[in-house]
Amino acid sequence: MSRYRSSSNSSRWVLHLVLGICAALIVLAIWNMIPQAKLMDSNDMVMTVNDHTIYPMEFRFYVNRFLENYLPVYGEKTFSQKNLFGGFLSTVSNYVVQNYVMLDWAEENGFTLNDEMKATAREQLDEYKASFDSEEAFQNMLSETGLSEEIYLQFLEMNQVLSAFDDYLYDSELSPYQIKDEELLSLADEYGIYGAEHIFFNMGETDEEKAANKEKCEEALARLKSGENFEDLMNELSEDPGLSTYPNGYTFGPDSNFDPTFYAATQNTEVGQYSEIITSADGYHIIKRIDPNPDDARYLIRVSMSNKEFADRQADAKVVYSPRFGEIEFSDFHISTETAE
Repeated sequence: MSRYRSSSNSSRWVLHLVLGICAALIVLAIWNMIPQAKLMDSNDMVMTVNDHTIYPMEFRFYVNRFLENYLPVYGEKTFSQKNLFGGFLSTVSNYVVQNYVMLDWAEENGFTLNDEMKATAREQLDEYKASFDSEEAFQNMLSETGLSEEIYLQFLEMNQVLSAFDDYLYDSELSPYQIKDEELLSLADEYGIYGAEHIFFNMGETDEEKAANKEKCEEALARLKSGENFEDLMNELSEDPGLSTYPNGYTFGPDSNFDPTFYAATQNTEVGQYSEIITSADGYHIIKRIDPNPDDARYLIRVSMSNKEFADRQADAKVVYSPRFGEIEFSDFHISTETAE
């Protein structure tokens, strides 16, 4: 009898389990049939960066800021392509990660929002609002784009903190990256920071102009090799428009906005020596490598050091995306596209 009851109870338990599973599947099926709010229209998190949670309205703010710059260049059709818009979202989300990684770094060094920063951010917001025809026009813009005044203020306040921290990193007296005079040149070389002067001739547009300008450069090189002073020839012949602003040459690093050919030629030339003729996208150069300017080199070394630490921090950041992140589409955003085409 005991076996019979045990078998009967077991059968009932299995039956209840099966019925329970069926009921759960029915509920799930009904739930899936109910239209759910899109991620960007919900109050769910879009992503997290360390301990920071980014909700749809804040993420929408960042996307709109990027679209304001990209749409006039690429147009709506480009962003309507899901794969291209996915790449764009990766750019935006990476920017969000960078902001919050930098904010955490700033807070570790004692940089947090204070009353002065709040007041400055509020003034900036008021100036932005004043650029609209009326308060109503400003509020209409917020309504149409799904944003809020608080989100704008939050962004401006964050910028105040980050700006103060940026000044701290690169300030000659306060920076945590202090560089002694005796180690300046070795550190500059380690980080690829060089100094250079050059005798420059424009490329020219026609083949005749290109040939004539290259010939001028060849003549200048011949005069150098005959013993004439580099600086004298540079001041006499160079067509560099920046010569009057930088009469003692340039200091630059791998992240500076210099032609890669110019950078490589400087790197491959010994200090105090000059190159053969170097052809860049701009024209023809004879480059003399010099020691970098101490103040400029210190700044660029600090930038390189901070960039390395920032990259390490970003790599270590804990970033989690919503499982629905891939659902985000260009149509989720409303922005003026009058100049997009």
